Amino acid sequence: MASIESKIMVFILWRMNMKRSIDRYFKKARFDQEKSFTPSKRIRSEVFVETVKTLGRDVITMRPKATESKTKVLYFHGGAYIFGIKNFHVNFAKQLIQSTGATVIMPDYPLAPDHCAADVYAMAETLYQKLCDDKETDQIFLMGDSSGGGIALGLAQHLREIGIRQPDKIILLSPWLDVTMSNPEILVVDRDDPILGIDGLIMAGSAYARDWDRKDPRVSPIYGDMHGLADIQLFISTHDLLYPDAKKFRDIMQQQSIPMEYHEYPGLFHDWMLFHIPESRDVYNHISKAG
Repeated sequence: MASIESKIMVFILWRMNMKRSIDRYFKKARFDQEKSFTPSKRIRSEVFVETVKTLGRDVITMRPKATESKTKVLYFHGGAYIFGIKNFHVNFAKQLIQSTGATVIMPDYPLAPDHCAADVYAMAETLYQKLCDDKETDQIFLMGDSSGGGIALGLAQHLREIGIRQPDKIILLSPWLDVTMSNPEILVVDRDDPILGIDGLIMAGSAYARDWDRKDPRVSPIYGDMHGLADIQLFISTHDLLYPDAKKFRDIMQQQSIPMEYHEYPGLFHDWMLFHIPESRDVYNHISKAG
């Protein structure tokens, strides 16, 4: 059963009228692509923070202040491929660091519509190869929420195709696995999701894909080959517009006898694990055990 805190969050989210926010973003056509994110003084007081450039984009590295962990989490933030890093992404990374002791690398990757999937993969592959070459890295986790989950799974498939080692774990948080939004079950869940709207996601997914087919596994990884990937943990809620495709992905994995950890939470909202509610602690606990 969903917690009282999560029910209050759902109420607030409905009142904020977020469901058409992506539609409005495209209608205004004022895309702030170059605004960089700076972690707050409070975050910097609790964990070590460093920002460097890779291919002209910021990459935020966060780790425990006391020691530098040899477990590195390459984390791709959500935002429908059009919105940049937000406070709740950095707060989640801080909580993850405090729960696991890992180092989190969060790229401010290029955003649609000015940029596209090809640009994102150029940056993601470069960062991942740096981690593979780093002698101070023992374990690499790929992680992402929402659209960032799509990047994490798509990148893992791409790495296998080009012969680069797999990460040690892939962790998907409310992942966006199919930008076509063609699963008919989505229409049923749409009435329960206070955050995501179908039309806006179709526009954002098309802008991100640009010249690539929307069913290209690098854009919609649910259409890719799942064999030979690292172990996967997936967290999803039943009131998330992306829930039907998460279930479809689980079924594909079961049909192909590929093991994965699938965690389904009833009555919660999209990306709930990035907020301070009791259910989020359960996610941190699962991730901690993965290391």
